[in-house]
Amino acid sequence: MATQEPRDGTTGATDAEGGLMDALAALGQVGEETLRSLADGLEGAEDAVREGLGKAEETIREHPLLAVGVAAGLGFLLGVLLRGRGEPEQQEVDSAGAGGGVVQP
Repeated sequence: MATQEPRDGTTGATDAEGGLMDALAALGQVGEETLRSLADGLEGAEDAVREGLGKAEETIREHPLLAVGVAAGLGFLLGVLLRGRGEPEQQEVDSAGAGGGVVQP
């Protein structure tokens, strides 16, 4: 014979709570593993950046004029790129004719 559940739904709620708790625990484990993996990756990236900066500093100390030239070139290039490629302003000639020489923006 089957066992009858109480009509107030407490057994169903308890089962749902248990399932929810299990799901949350599994989600917590996945999140923890993901965070550990990200931390390991960031440590490797930090080491690579530090090594690259060390090599750059050494090169700058060995060749200071070259470093100044490269910095100036990069600054110029960055300025050109940030200025953009907007269309130049077109100027119209005054209605007096080309001989009048009056140019209006």
